[in-house]
Amino acid sequence: MALSGTIKGNANNPAYLNSSLVLTSNDLRLYNIKLNNINMQLVQQNGQIKIPQSNTSFYGGSLAINGLVDLYKKDMPYALK
Repeated sequence: MALSGTIKGNANNPAYLNSSLVLTSNDLRLYNIKLNNINMQLVQQNGQIKIPQSNTSFYGGSLAINGLVDLYKKDMPYALK
């Protein structure tokens, strides 16, 4: 697994960080499910973590997800599409 990108801001207040990261992995097991060719982008700014693109393949199929996590919202702070 490899993680690359930038993180800027005060680590004592992580909700205010600005970051742009890319996570990649050839193989990963999650809850006994083997995932291949993982590529995920994460962007944090203005109190939100955005996942504009996430792709992986497993068991002969593929999965593409994008999402949003609002770090300031108390109830249901996430959305997946």
